[in-house]
Amino acid sequence: MTPLVDLVVAVHDVRRPVLRCLQSIAAAERSDVRVTVVAHGISPDDIPGLRELENDQLRLEQFEDGISSPAGPFNHGLEKATAKYVGILGSDDYLDSGALDAWIAQAERHRLDVLFAGLQHQGGMKLRNPAVRPWRRNSLDVSKDRLFSRAAPIGLILRTQLEQPRLRFAEGLRTGEDIPFTTALLARARRVGVAFDSPRYVIGADAVDRVTSMRPAIETMLEPVTQILESEWFPALPERVRAAVLTARIRANVLSDVVFRDSHEAWTEDEISQLREVLLSADLHAPRALEPLPARDHRLLDVLRTTVITEEDAVEAVASWGRSSRRDSVLPVKLRYSLHRESTLVRYVGYYLARLGA
Repeated sequence: MTPLVDLVVAVHDVRRPVLRCLQSIAAAERSDVRVTVVAHGISPDDIPGLRELENDQLRLEQFEDGISSPAGPFNHGLEKATAKYVGILGSDDYLDSGALDAWIAQAERHRLDVLFAGLQHQGGMKLRNPAVRPWRRNSLDVSKDRLFSRAAPIGLILRTQLEQPRLRFAEGLRTGEDIPFTTALLARARRVGVAFDSPRYVIGADAVDRVTSMRPAIETMLEPVTQILESEWFPALPERVRAAVLTARIRANVLSDVVFRDSHEAWTEDEISQLREVLLSADLHAPRALEPLPARDHRLLDVLRTTVITEEDAVEAVASWGRSSRRDSVLPVKLRYSLHRESTLVRYVGYYLARLGA
C-alpha cells in the first residue's frame, strides 16, 4: 500500500537521538505514514536499537557522498518517496504529540501544496515564522504573509510540487542548503498554510555534536542568495515577489551577519567585493527591496554597495549602525514605507498580536 506521507530523517552521527524522533512519529494515530532514515556517512547498524525497528513503515538507507551537508541524504530520501505528501526531520528533533495527525488533517481539508509546521525550541519558546498576517492560517500570499522569511521547509509538501521541474536541496553549499529549495518551492506553490494552532515540530537542543559558533565567511552566508539570484526561475517572478524574497534574504543572510563584523579582522577586500556584487544584483532585480528596512540598515547597506570602500570603511559603517537612534532602528528612510508589510514597525505590531493568539 502506498502511504499518504513519506517522512525523511537524515542522521550523520550515531550519538544523535534518532530513536526519540522516530518514536514521536510513531505516536501518530495515522497508519499510512512511512519513514525513511538515511544514515549519512555511517551505517544504520551502528545506531543502537535502530535496525530492530525496521519494517514496512520504516526504511533504513545508507548514503555516502563525503560532503558535510544534509542536502545529499535528504535528496536521497526524497528520491525514494512515493506518497502524496513528503516531509523532512532532523534526527535530533521530534514532534509534539498529535502534530502529524493535525498537519495531515489541515493539508487535506484545505488541499494545500505546502503546510509549514509551527516550530518550537526544546526549551519551550515558540517561533512565529513565517510572520503571517494576523489570524491567517490558509490561502496565504507569499509576499503579504512574508513566507520567504521561512528557510526550513519543515511540515508537509505535496510531492508533485517537487517535480516538473525537479526541485531538490542545494548540494554543494556549506550552509543554507534549504534556502534556495524553500524559496523556489514557495514561488511555485499556489496553496500554502501554517499549522500555528496545532502541536509543533520541536527543535532539539541536546545533541552532543553541535558545531562551533565561529562566524562563517561572508561568502558562505551569501552562497544561497547568489544561487537564487543566478537561477533561471527567479527573474521570471513578479517584481513584488522578487522584492519579498530579497528583503527576507538580505535580513537573514546579510544584515544578521555583517552587523557583528565590527573589527578589521572580520573583513577582507574580496569579501567586501562579493557583498557589493550581491547587493547590486539584488538592487537590479528588485530596486525597492531595501525600502521597508529601518534607516540604519538601509544606510549600512548603502555603504557596503559603494564602488570603492576599505575594511576601515566597513568597520565604521557597522559602528555607525550600532550608534543609531531608536527612530532609525524602527522607521525607514522614506516614511511612506513605515506601514509596509516588511517594515519593522509592522513586524512589531505583528509580534504583539501574536501574543493575543493572532
